[in-house]
Amino acid sequence: MELDLWGKALLDHYLGRHEIPLVLHTSFDDPELVSLEVFFRDQSEFSELETLACNLCRGSVIDIGAGTGCHTVALQSRGFEVAALEKSTGACEVMRRSGVNQVIEGDIYHYEIRGYDTALMMMNGLGLAGTLQNLPTLLTKVMSCLEPSGQIIADSSDIAYLYRDLPMPSRKYYGELEYYYEYQGLTDDIFPWLFVDYQRLQKAVNQLGLKVEFLFEEDDQYLVRIFRS
Repeated sequence: MELDLWGKALLDHYLGRHEIPLVLHTSFDDPELVSLEVFFRDQSEFSELETLACNLCRGSVIDIGAGTGCHTVALQSRGFEVAALEKSTGACEVMRRSGVNQVIEGDIYHYEIRGYDTALMMMNGLGLAGTLQNLPTLLTKVMSCLEPSGQIIADSSDIAYLYRDLPMPSRKYYGELEYYYEYQGLTDDIFPWLFVDYQRLQKAVNQLGLKVEFLFEEDDQYLVRIFRS
């Protein structure tokens, strides 16, 4: 059974319980403490990339992997009809308590949703693919949530810079990392996370008969719009 340690830590942080740190273990580097404040920013604290992403939303919006809903709340404040899709129970509880109007607790791969104009996927939203091989599956699923004229606004990062002084992995794509969380003396399951460079994203998008537009780059993070041709 999934422990949802990230969600538990988020809910505790929201309730003012800051005593126990959330630790992120990664296949690339040493464990690190997670700064939970980043998940509780308002739009005045968004990066230029995040602000642009919100500005590009149109029509009805589904915020996929919404986390605590900081982008959802920002869009609500602008008058958008926006739903937040998030599989973490703890994160969903934070959103319900903090005023997100439409919270959908579920996994994008297993939840049937239709008819949105924009799918917003922020904070390395394309990482939900887990692996490069699974990226077309994720994109196909997200596009199925949209109207024919719909768009995906998403970000990712090219992490090749991490290997400037190290050899590239030989058995898998260098943007495929693995993580797990440690909280309250517990550890949860390892999960894969994808950081995809733009050239490989473009290849995956084009193979599906879709189009991708490179919009903005900021500190090795980039923003794209994906749509039907």
